[in-house]
Amino acid sequence: VRDEGVRRVAGPLIAQIRARFRDLIAQLQTEGRWDPAADPQQVAKAAIGLIPGFILQRLIIGDITAEGYAASVALLLDGQREPG
Repeated sequence: VRDEGVRRVAGPLIAQIRARFRDLIAQLQTEGRWDPAADPQQVAKAAIGLIPGFILQRLIIGDITAEGYAASVALLLDGQREPG
């Protein structure tokens, strides 16, 4: 971001959302619902990157819901298979 005013406003908000993702992953690990070897901070960094894609598709194309996007991300993450 080249505009320092935008950076000052948006930076802390994005950091707060990323921290919430991090805390959620850590909680899910505690509950045995997420891979305990995963680094919650790294997962949060990747997860926060998904948000702009959803927003752009929702605003510009308009044919996507939160539920549909979540299902698509699940397919993306689970879709690769080893040949054979």
